[in-house]
Amino acid sequence: MVATTTIAFFRKEDSETTSSSTTKGREVCGAGTAVIKLPKKKRVIILGSGPTDREAPIEEARAAGTEIWGLNAVHRKFDPWLFTRFFQIHRKGTNEGHIDEPDHEAWLKSWGTNRYKKWVEDWGNYSPEAPKEEGHKDPAPIYMISESDQIPASIAYPIEEVAEKLGPMGRKYFTNTIDFMLALAIYEGFNEVFLYGIDLTSDGDGEYTKMRQSLEYYVGVMHGRGIEYFIPQRSALCKADRIYGYEEKSQQNTNLLKLLQGMTKEIDKELKNSDQKRVESVAEVNACRGGLKALDAITTIIERRERGSQF
Repeated sequence: MVATTTIAFFRKEDSETTSSSTTKGREVCGAGTAVIKLPKKKRVIILGSGPTDREAPIEEARAAGTEIWGLNAVHRKFDPWLFTRFFQIHRKGTNEGHIDEPDHEAWLKSWGTNRYKKWVEDWGNYSPEAPKEEGHKDPAPIYMISESDQIPASIAYPIEEVAEKLGPMGRKYFTNTIDFMLALAIYEGFNEVFLYGIDLTSDGDGEYTKMRQSLEYYVGVMHGRGIEYFIPQRSALCKADRIYGYEEKSQQNTNLLKLLQGMTKEIDKELKNSDQKRVESVAEVNACRGGLKALDAITTIIERRERGSQF
């Protein structure tokens, strides 16, 4: 069932924690024996890095006992102490998910240690949302491909268990980090899931098309299990440009896209010719590049509409 609003799900009276007895808590999946006390209504905000991430009522939800899960270099945008779990499912050397960027690598190694304050001193200006004081005793775990001695807060993602229970025919169907987060929330029995920052509205290299397929699979699993979920209006997730068979595809958008694509090819051709001859002026090159940038922006807007996003 899709939730139509978020505020109603953060009522304080529904968010009292469970008994202090560890037998009534829920063990964090993965290595280690840490136990997280879940609220009566098990809620989680899964936060991506798209434009709607700023719409997430993180502080309000956290105060009501809702879990907040972030990925990759979320510490650059938000106070990391508001989060209950982090996910960094990338291998070193791939340049994916910020894994090889110096400030993020330093954060991974310092999180949960007495070196964290030093990280704030060294990188605080680069990550303006970083808190100046810790304020919490227990840092959130970081789910990774495997545990690392260099990253004290790391725990291994339980991929075998999750895939066996939720993957199509038991397959490991994960094309992005959000898949891992969403699947784990389902696996652990959360019954209210809020998806912010998972917008899929820009797809220059086709990455979001691949992501969307698997994400919508796990949304379907939630829907089938009766889990309440919320997707912001601006997200293209679980949307289409038309109802197949019932509605016609916008011919206006199709024609405009063809026109823009043709103009882009012509400008690109002129730019390449100018570069090869090396006789163009700087102004001519800048004009061509500016035109390409403008056309790309217009094309992106139309493509977003084609995918069902409302901007």
